[in-house]
Amino acid sequence: MAETKRLEIPIEVLQDVFFEAMLAGWVSGATPVNLPELPGARQFCFKEENKYGNIFVLDTYWTFRGSSVSFGFTNIYHNNDAVWYMRYGGEYHKDAIKTVKQALKEAYEQQKFFGGRGMISFAHRQKWYHNNPVSGSDFTSFSGRESVELVGIDISLGYHDYSGGLLLAP
Repeated sequence: MAETKRLEIPIEVLQDVFFEAMLAGWVSGATPVNLPELPGARQFCFKEENKYGNIFVLDTYWTFRGSSVSFGFTNIYHNNDAVWYMRYGGEYHKDAIKTVKQALKEAYEQQKFFGGRGMISFAHRQKWYHNNPVSGSDFTSFSGRESVELVGIDISLGYHDYSGGLLLAP
C-alpha cells in the first residue's frame, strides 16, 4: 500500500494565505477572470512564494443570468499539490449579495475562520447574515450553512451550504 503524502507546510500558514487570497478576491471588488470554456464560471487566482515554497489559491464560482443559483469551490495548492478545498453552493436573491460580501470581508479582515465563510452573525443594510458551521469545524475539516434574511420580518433572501478541509494528512 502506498504511503499517504503528508502536508509539508504549517496549517497556520495555509490559513493566513487563505485570508490574504480571499481579501484580494471577490470581497475586494476586483474583477474576476471569465472562463469561456466553462460557461458562467469566473475565477480569482492568488499566488505567493514563501520559505515553504509556492502557494496558489484558485477561487472559482458560477453564476447564471436569470438565476439566483450560484456555486463554487476554492482550492489551495502547495508546490503543485492540492492541499485544501472548500465547496459552496445554494442561491441568493440579488439583494443579499452586498450583505454576504460584507460578512465575508469582516471575517477575513479579522482572520476569523468560520467554515471559510462570514461572521457567525452580521447585520448590514436591514439584512441579517447568519453562519452556522457544524460544531467542531476548523480549517482542517468543516461544514455548515450561511443565510441572509430581512431584519425583523424573517424573510429569507437565500443561503449557501459549504464544506471542505485538508486534502493531505497534517
